[in-house]
Amino acid sequence: AEYGVVQGRPDNTVDSEGHLNRAEALTVYYRLFDMAPVYDENCTFPDVEEDVWFAAAVSTLCNMGMIGGYSDGTFQAENQLNRAEAMKILVEGIGDVPSPPYENLPSDVSEDEWYAPYAEYAVSRNLTNLSDGNFNGEHLYSRGDLFLNVYRYMRLEELGEEVYSSDLDPMV
Repeated sequence: AEYGVVQGRPDNTVDSEGHLNRAEALTVYYRLFDMAPVYDENCTFPDVEEDVWFAAAVSTLCNMGMIGGYSDGTFQAENQLNRAEAMKILVEGIGDVPSPPYENLPSDVSEDEWYAPYAEYAVSRNLTNLSDGNFNGEHLYSRGDLFLNVYRYMRLEELGEEVYSSDLDPMV
């Protein structure tokens, strides 16, 4: 929160177990990567008004190729994000998408899954928790899940490290 990337709820709680929708998640990533707004007619969605609070994030991330809409052309801002989608946006923003063959792919992700490179990156850098050893790409993301990914990525960047470890945070 001190970096202006994540924010609490209006009632001043973090609500780490709370649902995270697409609009909220994209806004966090937009802030994380400190992107300048990019507006383009090719990245508009009929269900995203130009003046809505998340419009700049949606347009910019769409223009960067980090997100897209649904097959019906809508964005569906209120839909909840899953782990595969969240990792795609994070890794695309970092700009270091791995190519096969993968060395750290969890057993529940095959190399031909659309999100395999993002799972590989997240697992190899320990950006996400794999409590059961599986990636669980369809796992619906909570605010706490996203905050953990953002924190770990920011910590790696700050320290110039490649893989997150709790050793990097002696106070945690």
